[in-house]
Amino acid sequence: MARRPELQTADETSARLDQFAQLVRAAEMTGPSRKGVLAAIATMKGQLDQLERDVDPVRLPDAFFDPAEPRLIGHFVALALISQDRVRLDAIQPMYGAGVYAIYYTGPEDIRKKNEADHLARTIEALALCDEHDEQLACLKRMGWLLDDAIKAGLIEVATPVQADVDQTQEQDAVTAGDLVELRGASLEQVAKRANDLPDVRSARIWKGKRVYIDLYAKDHTFRGDRNHQLYYCADRGLVSQHGSGITSSNFDEAVEKFLANFAA
Repeated sequence: MARRPELQTADETSARLDQFAQLVRAAEMTGPSRKGVLAAIATMKGQLDQLERDVDPVRLPDAFFDPAEPRLIGHFVALALISQDRVRLDAIQPMYGAGVYAIYYTGPEDIRKKNEADHLARTIEALALCDEHDEQLACLKRMGWLLDDAIKAGLIEVATPVQADVDQTQEQDAVTAGDLVELRGASLEQVAKRANDLPDVRSARIWKGKRVYIDLYAKDHTFRGDRNHQLYYCADRGLVSQHGSGITSSNFDEAVEKFLANFAA
């Protein structure tokens, strides 16, 4: 008895896929070809996922609850906070329960600005006692600063060139030297404009005339690795993707890989 045509086609497709995988792994791809291959793989993944859902008699629900999703938990915490009536600090009664509490300030604007200035001054004093970059990061965390906000306030540099060169424990991903030939002849302004023209880039800003720091929309601040990841361009090293401490989200990893391929194309 002849095999059913759908099973025969499935076997032929699987064999072609094996041939495609062997060819890609053995190829010396350029930036544009790598970009095209990644786009083709993403398309095939989407088509196969859709085909699986169409064939499977047990269908997925339109929506589902994932209690392990950090952003979802953050939304629930926010909803729980804003759904409650605010209580004055002098009217709080003893209670049981550890959790997340929000303190609101509703007084005059000048007092709020003074509190912010005092917080900034205390942070500067504390940072002056820290000699190492890691100590400064820990200090900022203790004082309630997000890394991006601290960089914008001029409290800390993302990383010093010496540290980036000496620290061999952090793997650095960069586009190939051949792809950087064109970039190294460009000005920081041209690099920033090129990055800002890409759809996945939130911002590309020039820092002290030395580097272009690139921020992606996919950065998830609930992941420590996303917050500490450094993506920048400098004339002497080219385009650098440097991992810091912590775990990165899969969406951010894909976005960085896509950016590197698109930028070098």
